[in-house]
Amino acid sequence: RIVAVTVLLDVTVFLPVVLIGVAFIYWSFRNPEWWFFFTILLHAIFLQRTQEISAWELFYGLYFFGFLGYWFVDRILIRGKSFITEQADAWLFSFLVVCLLSFFIALLENAVMFLWVREVLAVSTLFLFFPAREILKTERGKKIALAALLILTAGIAGYNITMYGSTMLAQEYYGELIGRR
Repeated sequence: RIVAVTVLLDVTVFLPVVLIGVAFIYWSFRNPEWWFFFTILLHAIFLQRTQEISAWELFYGLYFFGFLGYWFVDRILIRGKSFITEQADAWLFSFLVVCLLSFFIALLENAVMFLWVREVLAVSTLFLFFPAREILKTERGKKIALAALLILTAGIAGYNITMYGSTMLAQEYYGELIGRR
């Protein structure tokens, strides 16, 4: 049926991408260490300086909150465990809930909602604390997280070096233009 629907909608080209994406999401949700790895790497999308919400930010938000929803339901409803083990956990969780509830204040104050979404998405990465605490208890989780952080650091360093180089080149051209006048 899926193939028939995609033929009718003339989106057959995207079917393999969608199937691979769904398989990847299913696999990463079943392997929290790898979800954590990709979540850390996906923080690189916040390097973009855009005024609107990009497709990558939307994907990140769905991936991030989808797993968090899955993780919290699994821990609380299926396993019957509490994710709050100390008073600091309760304070952090309360803060994050208040941040999410600020949606209603933003609506009442006619705030620019896509800016609110971007800010809440950035602050909501603090939700990583709860699954990270569990993931980082294992040696495998520590190695995977370290690898992700090293890759992200190298990527950001490369990006910054490239941006610095292009800025210096632009400054050099500007100096040559001013010097000729």
